Amino acid sequence: MKKAITKEASLHQQVVDYLKWQYPNVLFRTDFAAGIKMTIGQAVKHKQLQKCKAWPDLFIAARKENYCGLFIEIKKGWSEILLKSGKYKNNPHINEQKQMLQQLSDCGYNAVFGCGFDDIKLIIDNYLK
Repeated sequence: MKKAITKEASLHQQVVDYLKWQYPNVLFRTDFAAGIKMTIGQAVKHKQLQKCKAWPDLFIAARKENYCGLFIEIKKGWSEILLKSGKYKNNPHINEQKQMLQQLSDCGYNAVFGCGFDDIKLIIDNYLK
């Protein structure tokens, strides 16, 4: 488990570093609370302050074409969310995240899963360029 968290933390850091380097004037927010170990008190307070636990990891505050901004749910790789057949895994957490991305999309945001650095970089570049 510790190894998986480290890989996710590393991916978040890569994405943030890329945004800062490639798009220095773009406003963004990343939430890595799910990847850190909190005390019970901190976890309770964090939960109380959230609308839901499926909020995407990254928000880029840039209006483009028909979108109000870009939300990305960061995953280490496609195997985290997809079966070999290409269908989404029937996993309660993934289903909740899919539903949240759809709700954000319905509100006028571009909201997607991003799987691995190369995919996330492509999503960001396509959105901001």
